[in-house]
Amino acid sequence: MIRHIVQFELTAQSPADRSRDAAGIRDRITSLIGVVPGLLSVEVGEDQGLVPGHRNVVLITDHESNAALDA
Repeated sequence: MIRHIVQFELTAQSPADRSRDAAGIRDRITSLIGVVPGLLSVEVGEDQGLVPGHRNVVLITDHESNAALDA
């Protein structure tokens, strides 16, 4: 199994807009489970804003293999 982690900095300025955008990312990405071969799981986490300088969103995906990640 391969775990892939990506961090995003959203362009939205307000916490409410960033939360809305993160939810949209979550909805679109999680809909790919069962569609993308080898994609086992998806997790989208949102920064709580407690520490300045952190990215807004993290995407964590698990894949059957490195080849599945590359596909």
